[in-house]
Amino acid sequence: MADFDTVAFDIEVTGFATDDQLTVVEFDAEAGTHIFLNTGGRECGRSRLKG
Repeated sequence: MADFDTVAFDIEVTGFATDDQLTVVEFDAEAGTHIFLNTGGRECGRSRLKG
């Protein structure tokens, strides 16, 4: 069986109802951090992101 490493993750949603939406997912591992942002079709430039 393969060895697995721990990966930290965070999921942000607009609520807990069935029609709420996923807004942000972040995975943080040794290989790097990956952030997926659901903008709902709106533009989101770097200047609007905090980091």
